[in-house]
Amino acid sequence: MPDPERDRTHPLRGWPLRAWLVVVNGTILLVTVAASVWIAWDNGDRAVDDLAGQIQRRAGAQVESHLQAYLSAPHTVTQLMTDAIELGEVSPENPAAMYAFLHRLIRVFPAVSYLNVAT
Repeated sequence: MPDPERDRTHPLRGWPLRAWLVVVNGTILLVTVAASVWIAWDNGDRAVDDLAGQIQRRAGAQVESHLQAYLSAPHTVTQLMTDAIELGEVSPENPAAMYAFLHRLIRVFPAVSYLNVAT
């Protein structure tokens, strides 16, 4: 059997309905706002990570493209020089023709700062 004396001394027993409504609605509002903030923060964090990844990939691709363009010029010049010597267009024994050919290569490939020919 419930003790009526104990029920009257319960700490929440004497609260008015208005206080209960404020507490319940305030709790629901607080939980809703907290969940919204957490979701927005999480989505913002993901968006920033995604954007940073895109920028890193784009920068990496640009660096790779520039490096390939810069580093391919010496190989191309070397191949052109080898082909010209093999085809007999220039000869190490003819320094004037060799100089003219090397001068044209330097003008066509500005990324190449100097050329050496050795036998």
